[in-house]
Amino acid sequence: MSAVSFLISVLTDYILPVFLPGAGIYLTLKSRFVQIRCFKESIKNTFGSLFSKRDKNKISPFASLMTSLAAQLGTGNIVGAGSAIITGGPGAIFWMWVSAFFGMAVAYYEAVLAQKTKKLLSDGTVTGGAAYYIREAFDGKKGKILSLAFSFFASVALGLTGAAVQSNSIAVSLKEAFGIPGVLSGILITLAAAFVILKGTKAVTRLSERLVPVMGLLYIFMCIAVITVNRDKVLESVGLIFKGAFSPDSLFGGITGITLKTAVSQGVKRGLFTNEAGMGSTASAHALSDAPSPHFQGTLGMAGVFIDTFLMLGITAVAIISVLYTGEQPPDSSLSGSLAVVLTFSRITSERWASAFVAVSVLLFAFASILGWNLSGCSSAAFLFGEKSKRLYLLSSLMFVFIGCIIPAPVIWHITDIFNAMMVLTNVPAVIKIGGDPENTELIYKSDKNFQKAKISP
Repeated sequence: MSAVSFLISVLTDYILPVFLPGAGIYLTLKSRFVQIRCFKESIKNTFGSLFSKRDKNKISPFASLMTSLAAQLGTGNIVGAGSAIITGGPGAIFWMWVSAFFGMAVAYYEAVLAQKTKKLLSDGTVTGGAAYYIREAFDGKKGKILSLAFSFFASVALGLTGAAVQSNSIAVSLKEAFGIPGVLSGILITLAAAFVILKGTKAVTRLSERLVPVMGLLYIFMCIAVITVNRDKVLESVGLIFKGAFSPDSLFGGITGITLKTAVSQGVKRGLFTNEAGMGSTASAHALSDAPSPHFQGTLGMAGVFIDTFLMLGITAVAIISVLYTGEQPPDSSLSGSLAVVLTFSRITSERWASAFVAVSVLLFAFASILGWNLSGCSSAAFLFGEKSKRLYLLSSLMFVFIGCIIPAPVIWHITDIFNAMMVLTNVPAVIKIGGDPENTELIYKSDKNFQKAKISP
C-alpha cells in the first residue's frame, strides 16, 4: 500500500467515521435535536423563500440554498450512490442516512455561523464562510493558523481538484454514452463554466436557482418511475438496507465479502462527499444570503442536507437496490457506480437511452457542482491571498476543469479525499466550540421571531 493510499485509508476509514458523527451527535444534543424540532420550520422556510418577494440587487435565501445544493447535488447522488452500494452493500445507505441525520445539526450551525460572521467588502459585495467563523472561534495565533489552513485545504479541494473530479465524471459519462472524446468535452465544459463563472457571483447563484430545481425534479421522476415498476420489491429493498447495515456478511450467503467496517466507512465517506455537512464548503453560499436572521438561514442549511441525502440519494438507492439486489445474488463487485445507475434505469427504458439519461444527468449535476464549488473555493482563496487573487483563482479553476477531462480519475479522487478530510478536521472543531457555548446554543431554543438580523461588519 502506498503512503497516499494509507493516509486516505486512515482518514476515511477510521478517523472520519468516528469524528464526524461524533460531532453531529454532540451538536444534536446541544441544540436539543434542532433537526427534529425545527424540521417543519425548515421546510416552510425553504418553500416560502421560493415564492417570497426578492430584491434583484441582493441574493435571496432560496438562491443561496440552491447555490449550496449546486455544490451538494453533484456526482455523489448518481455515481456516489451506486459506488457506495456496490462497495459497501445496501447497508452503506443506512449509515449515509445516520451520518446525514446528525449532519443536519452540523449544517444548521455552519449556516448560522456563516451569517453571523459575514463581511461587507469595499465594493458593496458580501463575503463569508467557514474561515471567518474559525478565526473567531479561537483566539490569537490558533484561530489565524486554523482559518488559513482551512482556506488552503478548501481552495484546493473545491475549485481545483473538486472541479476536476466533477468534470472527469462528465467526460467519462459523455464518452460512454455518446463517444465524445475527453479533450472535446474538456473544451466545451471549460468554455461553458467560464461563461458563467467569469460573470460573477450573482450569475452563479441565479443559474443555480433555475438549474437545480429542474434537474432535481427530472431525476426524481426517473427514480420514482423505476420504483413504481418495481413496487413489489420496495419493502424488500428497504429491508436489505437495514439488514445490511448491521450484518452485511449475512446477505446473499456471505458471498459479497462486505464487512461492517466497510459498510460504515463507505456510508460516512460517501455521505460526506454528497451532502458536505461538516466540510464547511457550503458556508460561503449561506453567507451570501440576505436572510432575515441567522436562524432562518440555518433551517435552510438543514433542508439542504435533507433534500440531498434523504430525498435525492435515498430514492436513487431504493431504485438501485430494487433492481440489482433483489435477485438470488448481488451484482458484480467490479461494477462502476454510474453503470449501476444505467442498469437501474434500463428497467424502464433501453440501455442506450438509460445511458444517455445518466450522462445528461451527470452533466447537469456535476456542472452545477463545478459552479458551487468554484464559488466556495474562490472565497477561501480570497481569505488566504486577498480579493485581488480571485481572478487568478478562477482561471486556475477553469484549467483544472479541463485537466479533469483528460487524466485518470483515481489521481484526482485521492487528492480530493485527503483535502476533504482535512477540511472537516479544521472546520468541525470551530463549529463545536462555538455551538457548545451556552450563549450561542441558547439562541436556537427560541422562535425565529426573537432573532435580530445579522449585522454585517465592514
